[in-house]
Amino acid sequence: MATMSLEDYFHVRGLNTLEVIANMEALFGELHARVEHTDLKVVIGLGHNALMMEKDNLTRMVEHFGAPKPRKRAAAGAPGETRTVIVGRGWIGVMETHREFFAEVSPQLVDVNAALLMEEVVHFNMGNYTGLIVLAKQLGDMQAADLLQQNLDRELGLRDVIEHRLWDFIGSLKTVMKKAA
Repeated sequence: MATMSLEDYFHVRGLNTLEVIANMEALFGELHARVEHTDLKVVIGLGHNALMMEKDNLTRMVEHFGAPKPRKRAAAGAPGETRTVIVGRGWIGVMETHREFFAEVSPQLVDVNAALLMEEVVHFNMGNYTGLIVLAKQLGDMQAADLLQQNLDRELGLRDVIEHRLWDFIGSLKTVMKKAA
């Protein structure tokens, strides 16, 4: 069994992160269309803008190192069957779960769910970028590390905005839901 080099793994993770950002972009578009609270729409817009800038940095990074060599690995299915394995497609499942949730709950709970999902996205991105920065530095690729650090800094700033606004948003929504009950 051939092992993947650290450099190839870093490249694959960079490409996977681009794919995850595309999924998040689609989800943010759906959230923006569904939420009713004005402040939450602003936060989702900020998140979307941050993703677009992060996507630009990641695209430059991927162009810098080029595409990794494709790898084949045995997959579940017929004996001897192989397929290209890509890590990190979990956001597709997250999106489907949230779509099902949106269809079953009140508009207020859609807003709460969207607010909490924004937290999940930011923290996922922070962890992902932190790991990629470490990999880039270990590989001696300071250009990639700098681009990833810009993305991490953007996420840290977004986290602060989200946490400040979400506290006020959920408090005001709680009051509205009590009055409606």
